[in-house]
Amino acid sequence: MIKYEDNERTYLMAIIPVHPQFKGHSITPNDIEDVIENVIDELPERQRVILDILKKDVIENASLLAKKTGVSWRTIMRDLNSLREKGLVKYVGPDKGGHWEIIEQ
Repeated sequence: MIKYEDNERTYLMAIIPVHPQFKGHSITPNDIEDVIENVIDELPERQRVILDILKKDVIENASLLAKKTGVSWRTIMRDLNSLREKGLVKYVGPDKGGHWEIIEQ
């Protein structure tokens, strides 16, 4: 496995054997979009609500997001960290004064 990191993400490259039936098949942008849609569809409802809020509003901190969703700050942080690990959201800017945003695919 090869690991590469940039400012926003960590990339892992693995060599995966391919069944002979699929050799020569290339991955298209539509394939990638389908995977992203499947990841989002499989998220818990609260995390999908968080993504919907982030699409509409700039959220400076998790406390504001907690108020909008009616759950605790700690729960929001768990959800945001989970969404960050999945490569769906990122925190932009300094610890104080930054904001959460969706990572455009």
